[in-house]
Amino acid sequence: MQEYVNNGEWAQANKISRAMNPISYLDAQPLLLEYLKFAFGIHHNDATGGLRTLGKKLTEAQIEDVRAGYALAKERLAVLDLLD
Repeated sequence: MQEYVNNGEWAQANKISRAMNPISYLDAQPLLLEYLKFAFGIHHNDATGGLRTLGKKLTEAQIEDVRAGYALAKERLAVLDLLD
């Protein structure tokens, strides 16, 4: 997205921004590190979702929220042909 912004390609950058909306709220949460670890775990097909942490544990509702947001963002990025 940053490359599009740098090149003044605002429409493309906006498409990516909208695609990422389902998980963009994570950076404003108190459990940011745990959310990010879990999302990275999902991304790397880690069965436990990367929840090997000494920090606070996510609740089942929080886990499902991250899973759902990740899945929706991934679907939207696939439509834009932006997945590797």
